[in-house]
Amino acid sequence: MLMARTFVTSVHGALPLLLSFVLALPAYIDGIRQYEYKIESTNTRRVMTGILLGIALRLLRQSVIGWVT
Repeated sequence: MLMARTFVTSVHGALPLLLSFVLALPAYIDGIRQYEYKIESTNTRRVMTGILLGIALRLLRQSVIGWVT
């Protein structure tokens, strides 16, 4: 329990986690937009959201591994 509290209150631990969620938002919004409004995505949009999502997943992985170890 103490480790979890330290992780959440630590700026170093919380910043990559928050940043990973922010970077994943465009992919989420694009997916919802395609599903709800039946609007097809462009290749440029897919590449940009994919790059941002890849960075977000890498940051999330690093923050979780740093938290566990």
